[in-house]
Amino acid sequence: MCFYQTAMILLMALFTFPQVAESSESDYSLFLLLGQSNMAGRGVVEDQDTREDDRVFSLTKELAWVKAKDPIHFDKANVGVGPGLSFGRAVSMKFPAMKIGLIPCAVGGTSIGDWHPGAFHKQTKTYPYDDAIKRALYAKKSGVIKAILWHQGESDRGKSVDYSTEISQLVSRLRIDLGDPSVPVIAGELASFMNWQEAPTVKFNKDLRALEAGIDKFYVVSSDGFVHGGDRLHYDSASARLLGQRFAEKFFLVDPIQGR
Repeated sequence: MCFYQTAMILLMALFTFPQVAESSESDYSLFLLLGQSNMAGRGVVEDQDTREDDRVFSLTKELAWVKAKDPIHFDKANVGVGPGLSFGRAVSMKFPAMKIGLIPCAVGGTSIGDWHPGAFHKQTKTYPYDDAIKRALYAKKSGVIKAILWHQGESDRGKSVDYSTEISQLVSRLRIDLGDPSVPVIAGELASFMNWQEAPTVKFNKDLRALEAGIDKFYVVSSDGFVHGGDRLHYDSASARLLGQRFAEKFFLVDPIQGR
């Protein structure tokens, strides 16, 4: 092989290799997981929750992509099975060409007021909204955010909080700060087993449902049939997985091809 041919091969390798590497790291379909403990997960981790899927990944606290397995959140020591993993698995089955990237950002015990820019959550010593935006923007280097999943309200039901206005403002802020005015937001109802505060829970879910007509690309999933893990507050593992599947079913209805 002559000197000219060798030089050309080296030049081609030099210029093409970085492009291949960039492509392999930039094809995630991203999903942002926000809310409080029932999004983070408090279900007992079982064998099925630790099986890895080659197409479902999660972003660790240290900002590394790893194959997802429960618990994927890290807000508190008692973290367990939440809806995120089952959601990712369901989407992966529906769209086998997708590389799923879950971005866990839920923080147990947070009220809607803790999801304002600059708000500090004393119990976990975190800034839930600011931390979520930082993690999401970092993740966007590796893909496109397809939807935001939200499950929160246990801390606010029955209180003098204008939750409808708060959610409307939260959705608007998220879309602005993430640079995507049309990203879908899917929220979960509160579970009916919280019947020790039945009236506030029913009103909360009714108000949440009403927002579907007032916020563009805002959707709500049902909590019917969910079971608690013994404390009338947190979903057991099976219910958490079912919630994730319902999130996925709603996501499929947003757009059966692209999820947008």
